[in-house]
Amino acid sequence: MDMLRLTRLDSLTRLLETDERERPGLILIGSAASPHSFELRPYIQGLAAHMPQFAFYELDLDDYREPRQARALVRLLKAWRIDSPSQVLLPSTCPPVTLHATRSEDISKALKHLY
Repeated sequence: MDMLRLTRLDSLTRLLETDERERPGLILIGSAASPHSFELRPYIQGLAAHMPQFAFYELDLDDYREPRQARALVRLLKAWRIDSPSQVLLPSTCPPVTLHATRSEDISKALKHLY
């Protein structure tokens, strides 16, 4: 499977606010404007292609440049204590957990704990 790009705030809100998901997942959060934001992107894309038991999402902050959308996104991320760059783990039956992994091994380990 591919990573699904989250371009709508309501899609992100639904993912964060639900405690029961069909399958566990991960949201990669970053910005093309920040060189380190998406360093793990190729690795996570590879995981998405080989791990169909997980749902993988990408949130590019640059998609939310319109001022009203940007303010709403900042409020939502702040309420969930999510910084950029980061990853958000989406367990099947628990609230999301923010991860600030900089190494692919850390992401793989976190995903193994979800499944």
